[in-house]
Amino acid sequence: MRANLTCEICLLDASGLHFGVASCRACAAFFRRSVVLKLVYKCQKEHHCDVTKKQRFSCRCCRFQKCLDRGMRPSMVQPNSQDKLDASPQGVNLLSEVSTPPSTITTIIRETSPSISGICETKSNDSNSISQTEKMALYEKQKSLKNRVNSMFESSVPLTNFILPIKLSLTQQALVALNEHIQKWPLCTPEHIRPGSPLTMEELTGFINKEIENIAVFCMSLDDFAHLEKDQKWIVFKKFWNNFCALERYKAAVRCFGRPAVNIWVGYGGQYYDFQNYGEWANRQPELKKMIEFMMPSCIKEMALLGNQLIRMEPTDFELVFCMLQTMWNLKRDPGITETTLVAADDVKKRLAQEVHDYYTIQMRRSNYAARLMQMMNIIASLDEIDQQRKEDRTVCRTFDLCKDDIFYYDFTE
Repeated sequence: MRANLTCEICLLDASGLHFGVASCRACAAFFRRSVVLKLVYKCQKEHHCDVTKKQRFSCRCCRFQKCLDRGMRPSMVQPNSQDKLDASPQGVNLLSEVSTPPSTITTIIRETSPSISGICETKSNDSNSISQTEKMALYEKQKSLKNRVNSMFESSVPLTNFILPIKLSLTQQALVALNEHIQKWPLCTPEHIRPGSPLTMEELTGFINKEIENIAVFCMSLDDFAHLEKDQKWIVFKKFWNNFCALERYKAAVRCFGRPAVNIWVGYGGQYYDFQNYGEWANRQPELKKMIEFMMPSCIKEMALLGNQLIRMEPTDFELVFCMLQTMWNLKRDPGITETTLVAADDVKKRLAQEVHDYYTIQMRRSNYAARLMQMMNIIASLDEIDQQRKEDRTVCRTFDLCKDDIFYYDFTE
């Protein structure tokens, strides 16, 4: 079966997914060799060389940079591994096995609670439970999702479904946007909540894709985010959406059960899962057993860390969106962050400080709110700690090949 794909580097016919990107064998081999040998190239034309099928060999520096820009991941290169070619006389099989799974697709629920593979149902019984056809379909859906979000980020006009005679404050904008976000998951209510059963890969990725797009809409409903440059929006969004998921799912649990339980995770389709039962999941899905047994203790620890903070505080909706906005704008001098964005972030945080002061002193009539503020700062610190743990867990899973059946949305996390 010949799939109609084009190499995203040189625009020739692609032979499959290499290091997460549809590419031809020549470009994949060039990228592998450059990474393995740690080659450093220099451009003679100020990095403006045209990398196409006719001129792909003219500048190795620009060719390697285009590989990176299109999403090839050096971390996926295995020095002692070789891609497999299909010797079929029908031509190159674009669904052929590659040295590593597609990197462009990631598990969101692992990000919101890192054990989604224990929830996901697989269809085959061999060691590679996701077929190449499914991988290619997931890759295309994720690519389409990225294009939709990218198109959304092209605009500097906030996405709002309401017209008011006055300008809303930061937290008011976030409260309205959060309420609209909640309406997009109508089954997460006490009337519809039910024990979860394993999801098919199609169902799982459907929820994942929809949630990423919904969070992008939430972000674009905020004036300050919408006014950022597109590349800055992506940097902020990649850092933010996992934290949004964690806090929004807490709110979903409160909505469904009255208050959250530390080990209960509410799914987007109205299912809930008890992570204490991960041993049963591992036995039901032996091909995922190593990964589940590795990830679940860490997951339960993370849920307890954040969950206990939230349960002790029981934040109001205002306090919840305050935590969301703080995590969104708590930017550091990370690679790619511009000085203009850092200045905008500082301005947002100053206004947030004033809004939280007005909330407690005027609306709540509390002059001493230091304890509540400290609790919110602890929640934000917990999210930072969990984010770091996720990165370490993903590194271990890739290093020891524990997640052959996992799906990573790298384009939305790294």
